[in-house]
Amino acid sequence: MTCEEVIARLPDELRAKIGTNARATVDSHHARLIDHKRQELQDLELEHQQAVEDLERTLRGEIGKDYSLQVPEWQESASPTRESMVLAVLSDFSDQDFIRRDVEARIVEVWPEVEPQTEPEANDFTSGIAALMRDLVEKGQLQVRKGESRFEPRVYGVKDI
Repeated sequence: MTCEEVIARLPDELRAKIGTNARATVDSHHARLIDHKRQELQDLELEHQQAVEDLERTLRGEIGKDYSLQVPEWQESASPTRESMVLAVLSDFSDQDFIRRDVEARIVEVWPEVEPQTEPEANDFTSGIAALMRDLVEKGQLQVRKGESRFEPRVYGVKDI
């Protein structure tokens, strides 16, 4: 029986409660990310406002000749996407077999800021990495060497392409 079939057989009240809890978990996870992005946007708006004010003062001659107009360069986010992190660490495993947890540990070692802090974050992180690795198997970049059933960990190997 699939997960969907099990859920479909649950009483409506229990299904609603599960849905409410799941939505709360998703909302909680994304609330922190949204707040972070809002703060980044506010910081960027302040930088923009300051740059425009400096430009206007320079054009009016209010700022001396030794002042140089500084426009901050755009920078990429400090943390790359999960996919780029997985792809980046796979080269560390090119000559050995490995499991998903090895990849997760290496990612956290290289990018400590992405380490999950709560159980929902850890579940999201783990399932996201697992999904990416399944996609890489389907694309032919990884191969499953052991652990085809869901009851034993999958052992992966990087394919030579």
